[in-house]
Amino acid sequence: MFKYPISAQFPDLPPLLDIERNQSLTLINTHFSITTPVPLLPSQVEVGGMHCRPAKPLPQDLESWLAGAGSEGVIYFSLGSVARGESMPSEYRQIFLEAFRRLPQRILWKYEGELEDVPDNVRITSWLPQQDILGHNNVKVFISHGGLLSLQESIYHAKPLLVLPIFGDQPRNGMFVEDSGLGHMLVWAELTADRVVDTLSDIISNPK
Repeated sequence: MFKYPISAQFPDLPPLLDIERNQSLTLINTHFSITTPVPLLPSQVEVGGMHCRPAKPLPQDLESWLAGAGSEGVIYFSLGSVARGESMPSEYRQIFLEAFRRLPQRILWKYEGELEDVPDNVRITSWLPQQDILGHNNVKVFISHGGLLSLQESIYHAKPLLVLPIFGDQPRNGMFVEDSGLGHMLVWAELTADRVVDTLSDIISNPK
């Protein structure tokens, strides 16, 4: 699957299968503390979270907006880089808009596309420096799809999660979040504005 794209970009590399057969060390983007325990060979090393870093200063307008939320704080909402906001079914968009309208927090929503009737407490942006957002003191909750990198970053920056899994390992990651007390998981098929409001309020009111 990856043979031809890799060969095109790095023509001097040996074939991918040869590299796999002759590797001396494998770095695995997992960590035993947030995954199911598995046996590893001596040549396999878990390095999950090595990309995480302290937050950097935000652009002044964004910093002012986050700080301006006061003691109620900010909820950060991003479903990752694969699921684009504009592809979200309209009924779910309306559920979130209704829920956010009823919350006292400000909502920073990474959303690609246009939205109508956006509440005054919601800021829509197509791209955000996620780790710098998560590292901000006024961010209270991260609404996430539950991707592995987002899970690692939320733990590194000590932010509770509301997970809305879409595919792959995300449902398992969401169950880990629920079972470990790192937040809650909601299922898309059962999503309502009331559930979003109640779940976010519970996460914020009962920090663990």
